[in-house]
Amino acid sequence: MKYLYAAIIIYLCFSCKKDGGGFLGMGEGGETTVQGKITERGSGKAVPYAHVNLRSLPKDANISVYRTDTALYADENGNYSFSFTADKDRDYHVLPRHELYDNRQSKTDIRTGRKNNLNPELDPWAWVRVHIINEPPLDTIAHIGYNNFQNPPNNVMGFCRDTILIGKLLGNRPTYVIEFWRYNRLNAVENSKRVDFYVPALDTIDHYFRY
Repeated sequence: MKYLYAAIIIYLCFSCKKDGGGFLGMGEGGETTVQGKITERGSGKAVPYAHVNLRSLPKDANISVYRTDTALYADENGNYSFSFTADKDRDYHVLPRHELYDNRQSKTDIRTGRKNNLNPELDPWAWVRVHIINEPPLDTIAHIGYNNFQNPPNNVMGFCRDTILIGKLLGNRPTYVIEFWRYNRLNAVENSKRVDFYVPALDTIDHYFRY
């Protein structure tokens, strides 16, 4: 059995040396190739002409001071590729971006000194046009809250008789919520209302909210 263990260790050492990936392929710098495809999270559709950034920072850095080492664009099918010589004292990752997508969950780490096939996903934006209609008998004080809206602010306080708001949010998500609380003269909640809705990616829907 000990000969088997020795053979495995020798194989791992030679394999890592061959691809430059260090022990168990964790990376030790050197010539590095990265290729892949930028896609839309949820649908898997390609994101054409996404901006692809190669970023790095010193290993074990206490703060996230990233440096952009390479910047390029994916093609019309979302495909990209590049090569670089990695510094063994730095950590590297790919971060795509596109004006119609959110990239806060798109950072993808690179193993240096080897070939990488990385397919980051971007979250598509969507928009909802909310038409707030206050029907007779008119309420003078109300609180209308929005969950997960990026803008406008997540709530509106006061008398909204006929108000239109445009909200930005992440598309292709199961549900978004509009909540309403109506207050009486003693500033106590008199009744409440909740509306769930779904917004497709890169689309705008109209939602009429009556109270």
